[in-house]
Amino acid sequence: MTRQKILGRGALLGALAVFVLINIVAAFSLRSWRLDVTEQKINTLSEGTRNILKALDKPVTLKLYLSREAIRNAPGLATYADRVTTLVEEYAALAGGNLQLEKIDPEPFSEAEDDAVRFGLQGIPLGEGNASLYFGLVGEQDGRHLTIPFFQPERERFLEYDLTQLIYRLSHPKKLVIGVLSGAPIEGGFTGGGMLQMQQPWLILDQLRQQFEVRMLPKTGDPIPDDIDVLMLVHPAYLDAGALYAADQFLMQGKNALVFADPVSEASIQGDPGRALKPNDDFNRMLARWGVRIPAAKVVGDLAQSLKVNYQGRRGYMQVNYLPWINIDPAN
Repeated sequence: MTRQKILGRGALLGALAVFVLINIVAAFSLRSWRLDVTEQKINTLSEGTRNILKALDKPVTLKLYLSREAIRNAPGLATYADRVTTLVEEYAALAGGNLQLEKIDPEPFSEAEDDAVRFGLQGIPLGEGNASLYFGLVGEQDGRHLTIPFFQPERERFLEYDLTQLIYRLSHPKKLVIGVLSGAPIEGGFTGGGMLQMQQPWLILDQLRQQFEVRMLPKTGDPIPDDIDVLMLVHPAYLDAGALYAADQFLMQGKNALVFADPVSEASIQGDPGRALKPNDDFNRMLARWGVRIPAAKVVGDLAQSLKVNYQGRRGYMQVNYLPWINIDPAN
């Protein structure tokens, strides 16, 4: 298998993973065109969202439930409602006819309110004698539906992610199966070494399970099941020869894999510092067959883009730039 072929598949799966983990923020937009005038560029739809909308081959209906009268009693929320409305209009415009937008005002005791309740949308009472405020979304396709029960202002920075995920899940009812083969403690558990500490499962697992069917694969070297669509290989330097052979055979069949490799894994150092610095010859030989080389003596760092962390020094806690953790923004 050539290096170009492997990297090509990696790019495809990279786009897939980016969609799962995307933390795109969206707020104000113009109706016919979008202009981002903010410093952080929080109003530009991502390329991933645009591709998903353009790829729709069946109509999706979005029903935006918004109580127009009740929203007047919540001025701060009314501004956010305008932003949400404008954004879903932009989604409909980009989808080229395959996304139908319905704006519904669920007035008290109306059939529209009954529908909102039936779909599981959340009505917020605004005080005694006032009607409930509905501000949610229902997506429908082929008799299936998914909902955003209420647009929480606290999730505004994830608005594009939530909308795009809903549309993607509707248009892809059969979830891809991701097999995770990990040498790192991705599922959490007790660390090794002298002091036992309980680690929580990594956040990425929860994110993946929202979008895909995730199966944790054993490290025993058993063949990887044929129904695995994507192999996610995490810190393979901590896997033994049998597990690496199974992963290699999976790729040699022309199947897809996403490989996360680090010569010195920070998570693994915390559990077993001695082992973390010992090279895995089997893994290095596998990389060589793929035409890939990872320079173990080089570290990527950027002081200007590094994140600040709390560090306990002699004079107490202070904030320092931590070079290995890089903040990648749209400008990069």
